[in-house]
Amino acid sequence: MTVTPVRIALRGLLIAAFAACASDLPTVSAGTSIIVNGGSGQTLQVGTAAASSLSVLVKDMSGAPESGANVTWTIASGGGTIASAGPSGADGIAHATYQAGTTSGTKVINANLGGAAGSPVAFNLTVLPGAASRLVKASGDLQAAQPLAPLASPLTVQVVDNFGNGVGGVAVTWSVTSGTGSIAPPSSATDSTGRASAIYTMGPGTSVSIITAAAAALAGSPATFTEGVVTVVKEIPVPANYGEHDQFARAGLMFLCEWNTGLNIYDVGDGRAGGTLANPVLLGSIVTAGGEVHNAWWYWAPNGEKKYVFVGQEGPGSIGSSSSGDIHVVDISNVNSPIEVASYHMTNPAAGTHNFWIDEQHAILYAAYYNGGVVALDISGVLLGDLSTRQIARIQPGGQGNTYVWGVQLYNGSLYATDMVSGFYQLKLVNGAFQKLAGG
Repeated sequence: MTVTPVRIALRGLLIAAFAACASDLPTVSAGTSIIVNGGSGQTLQVGTAAASSLSVLVKDMSGAPESGANVTWTIASGGGTIASAGPSGADGIAHATYQAGTTSGTKVINANLGGAAGSPVAFNLTVLPGAASRLVKASGDLQAAQPLAPLASPLTVQVVDNFGNGVGGVAVTWSVTSGTGSIAPPSSATDSTGRASAIYTMGPGTSVSIITAAAAALAGSPATFTEGVVTVVKEIPVPANYGEHDQFARAGLMFLCEWNTGLNIYDVGDGRAGGTLANPVLLGSIVTAGGEVHNAWWYWAPNGEKKYVFVGQEGPGSIGSSSSGDIHVVDISNVNSPIEVASYHMTNPAAGTHNFWIDEQHAILYAAYYNGGVVALDISGVLLGDLSTRQIARIQPGGQGNTYVWGVQLYNGSLYATDMVSGFYQLKLVNGAFQKLAGG
């Protein structure tokens, strides 16, 4: 006899809870509908209100206007503010006013009436930039090219309003105020994003060029671009035994990777042999084991030592499946007589290195190893012989058979790896193991 009252009490609680939740929902009569009445498709400027209110028409099941309907207005996308003028009137119409924010573009506002047919209904408005206010330099500054050659990237400016929105249709005039080059076109109008661009071609001389972009009566006009000239100050003959590959320059020393000719080290401003860029002086050279010298990195250790150069050997391989070549360590304590003192050879799988990157602060070398993936090596202290015991971690980011890593670069604590067959990866070395943060 005690079970039935308990069941009745629980049932009563459930009914009460449902009623409380239901009371929070908008209520409309059966058959109520809502449609756009006016205000959609307007165009206005940033920071202004729409000239006409947004309005919806609410009808009951018989098609007659329904008054007292509480319509909810929301900004679906694009920003700005919306304010309701109250429930629908005797004519069944509910109004709201829209105020644009500081960004231009398409804005979408929804009118919601829960349970009504057609709800929500959408209003689309176009917000235009304000009047042109400033000319700003966007890109293309501080480039360099050889005489009579165009710069690699166009010079670009942007015209914006007071809120930073691009303003189209503004005339921009380009001129060369210093230098012997040419700019084309000499004038153009900004596009829909407020940008205008021109291509600068260097002149025959060696002087620095200055180009200006002007838009009448705007703050920041004219914008000034300064471009330099690349000139050949010295050519170093390289034997035709494959020839030159990568170079590494640091603190007045230039390391030229000349394949089977080896690694050549030049003074180009170091001071020990009076070398300059215009008059490089060969200090020493070495052919590391196996030759095929592809790249190099002069390592500055945390303890201040600058004795080791890491040399990458790129041997034969097949994209996606095989590779060969080792990392060689060259001691340049006597730069005139460099000697190889250590190396790293990858097995299981057999693979060869390509580009590498050194975290000098933490004495870790990260190397791309094609089908072998990515390896991290401890390069602290004295380096001698086989460095396989210095391996910290390895990873094949695309998985076995789907990895062929071409290059690695460390940035802001993460290692970014380019895999020629499976994609681009963000990795991180954590507690002696690689973690794959993103990519693939």
